Amino acid sequence: PVVNIVNAQPGITNQTSIDRIANTGSLPTDIHLYATNLVSSANSLNDVLNIAIKDSQNNTLFTGKIADLEITLTEIAPNETNVLTAVVTWPDLINVDDNPYQAASLSFEFAIDSASISA
Repeated sequence: PVVNIVNAQPGITNQTSIDRIANTGSLPTDIHLYATNLVSSANSLNDVLNIAIKDSQNNTLFTGKIADLEITLTEIAPNETNVLTAVVTWPDLINVDDNPYQAASLSFEFAIDSASISA
């Protein structure tokens, strides 16, 4: 999925994306999820935005800058689907002048690699 954030400003409504990752193969697999193809306006929103990835039990798997997003889900069983929720926020950053980032934009994609685990 592609995520687009436009006309950003401090305190924007959280941008939420629900993503399903399915193992449609016949072997267990490890899934590697990361952000790719970051495209931003002159002042990169990656400097001020945070992303949190949570699993279906609301466990936090990652929190930090979008460009740093990288998680591995291990041993996903055949025909199993994992539901992940991604939440992008613009927190109140103390001692940071966020005026140059207002009305900026950022887009990125979630990329997934998998590696089957032999039986």
